[in-house]
Parts: sequence; C-alpha cells; structure tokens
Amino acid sequence: MIPSLTQMNQILEMGLCFKFYSYFLVYLCFNSPCAETFVKLNCEKSVTGVFNEDTILPCRMDTTELMTLRVTKLHEIGGDEVVFTFNSSENGSEVRGQIKLRRQDSKDVSLIIQKTQASNNGTYQFYVETDHGYDTKSISLMFKAPYTVPQISKKDQGGEKGLVCTTVGYPQPQLYWKTENETNLTHYDTIGQTNDELYNITSYIPVAEDWCLINYSCFVCMENNCTSKELECTKAEPISGQPQEKDRAGCRDRVGVFLILGFLMLLIFTAFFYGKKEFYRAYIRRQSESATEDLVDDEEN
Repeated sequence: MIPSLTQMNQILEMGLCFKFYSYFLVYLCFNSPCAETFVKLNCEKSVTGVFNEDTILPCRMDTTELMTLRVTKLHEIGGDEVVFTFNSSENGSEVRGQIKLRRQDSKDVSLIIQKTQASNNGTYQFYVETDHGYDTKSISLMFKAPYTVPQISKKDQGGEKGLVCTTVGYPQPQLYWKTENETNLTHYDTIGQTNDELYNITSYIPVAEDWCLINYSCFVCMENNCTSKELECTKAEPISGQPQEKDRAGCRDRVGVFLILGFLMLLIFTAFFYGKKEFYRAYIRRQSESATEDLVDDEEN
C-alpha cells in the first residue's frame, strides 16, 4: 500500500522533529550541569613563602566527600612532579615528607609546606575527586629569603686596595655602593649559591686613597626595601714616644694630687708632733707642782 501525500508529509515532519530533539538533547548535555563537574575547588592564585618558615597553599572544596587529592608541581622543562597524594580509602598518616595536608575541616584541602626552601618555588596544580565529580586549580608559590645585613671588609692584596661587601638571600637583589657625594659607584659582583640554594652576593669596589678618608656604604635592595651598611673605621692610635696633650694634662693632674696629699700628710704629722710635745710639757709641769705641794705639807707638819 502506497502512503498518501498527507501521510508522507506527516512521516517527514516526525523525522524532522526527532532530529531536532536529538540535537537539542546533545546541546543540553554539553551546555548544562550534566557535563560539568559537581564539585568546585577554590584556591588562592599565588602565595609567598619565606625561607625556613611554613607556607600554606590554601584550597577549599564546596563538598565534604573527598576521595582523592593529588598535587603536582609543574616544571617548564622536563616532567611534572607529583609532590602529594591522598586517598580516603588509605589508612595512616597524611604527612608526605616536607608537605602535609592541613584539613582543618571536611572541605579544607590546603597543603602546608614545612620549612620552605628555594626548591619549593614554582606552580602547584591541585586535583580533587569526589563522588560528585572532580576539579583542578593551580597556585603559584613565590619564594623569598630576606637578605642579611651587608658586611663590609677591607682588601689589600698585592698593592691593590678595595672594599668587599657580602650578603645572602633570595631572589637576586639590586646592589650598589655610595659615598657622601657619589651614588652607584662602579662595582664588580660575584654571585654564588649556598647549600640552601640562596644567592651569596659578593661586591667589590677599588679604593685609591685611604679607606677611611671617605664614608663608603653598601646597599642591598629588594622591591624598594633597602638594607645598608657603612664601613666602620677606628680612630688612629697615638704614636709611641709622642704623648698627646690630653695625656700630658692627665699627668700634670696626677702630680698635683700627689703634692696635695703630701702636704696634707705633712700638716697632720706636724700637728701630731707639736701636740705630743705640749702634752709632755704639761705633764712635767703637773708633776713638778704636785711635788712642791707635798713638800710644803711636810714642813707644816
């Protein structure tokens, strides 16, 4: 039986409707929550870590059912490095060497990097998975180590005189020298690294005249924050055999004190001697008068 024209039109309309609804369902699937993860991860974009202090990489989920956490440190060259993993089905400690999970509550998936080092500098990618889906976020860790106060020392080698300034920190700083009248003197820098991967900066400037004729200062600057040190010079000692006026005055003062003390002692001795002599005379006189009175009494009797 051959369908009529009306039936053919109905069949065609039904096909077009089916095709339309098929495309519509596909569109909804790719542009609705059914295609998205049902977990959201919120992390700080960047944090600053300080040398030998704990650094927190803060992240939180909008759900409480954590199944898997994986944190990967991304490298520009070479393979990425998984630095932390956590699986809810595993029992035992959540600490993974230097890095541990903070987990203050069921939504907290923050990491703590203990005693942060220069090697921890970089980007960390967080991946979380729950029963409702998964999500990923990245955090950049910027490492710094405040520079030590510059130390200035004198250098005199083979007739070449100069000053050396040394300091240690991270990242590389701006370093310059200045005097009272001149800024940013020509200097020669050497950059090394310590065992902790900090920068060890040594800066040298030549000095033609005596070191202490001019006040030299060394400056180390990071983000407009500068630390400086001025060369410390001790006063010259007096040349032996040529006492200064101050020493001569002190000597005169000491002689004057000794003369006064001697004069006072002489007065005390003279007074003592004179008093003793007068006491002896008075004693003899009293003895003589007493003897005369006894003689008179005897004659009367």
